[in-house]
Amino acid sequence: NITTKDVSFTLNSVGSSSSSDYIISKEKLSFSEDNKKAEIVAHYKFNGDADDETENDHDGSVNGATLVEDRFGNAQSAMYFDGTDDYITVPYVDELRIEKEMTISTWIKPMYSENTSDMRYITAPNEWFSMAINPRDNNDKFAWWGRSAGYWDNVGIECPDNSCSNRPNMDQWY
Repeated sequence: NITTKDVSFTLNSVGSSSSSDYIISKEKLSFSEDNKKAEIVAHYKFNGDADDETENDHDGSVNGATLVEDRFGNAQSAMYFDGTDDYITVPYVDELRIEKEMTISTWIKPMYSENTSDMRYITAPNEWFSMAINPRDNNDKFAWWGRSAGYWDNVGIECPDNSCSNRPNMDQWY
């Protein structure tokens, strides 16, 4: 059985963006030679290990992190980090030094911690790029920030929709 639902959304352009910066279509997209689809350089499913699922073999080495249930309830399909000294390392090769546009997609479930400093969950050597959360509101909520392409300017989401009461809650998947 196929279930369909009507979906509506609002898209606002910000800064110098224009309609040529995005494509919304129910048709299959095709790409010309001048507009190639991005290549995935690494994909980690955490389905029992930290191996890269692409043919690039950017496998990670687990240091202290443990496999736990993921957001769908699948056993040993997500990694738990204690917030102190757990991490996964991936050998840093030139192919991973992405100096143009890149997209990093993650699912995180920040847990309550006595730690009130930023908790980085992705960091490249010399902080070439990084993503982190900062506990807020007595560690019940958090704010996001990130840095890319070696710039020291952080981009963050402190108070969504200009209201700090809209900050995401700890102990939920995002």
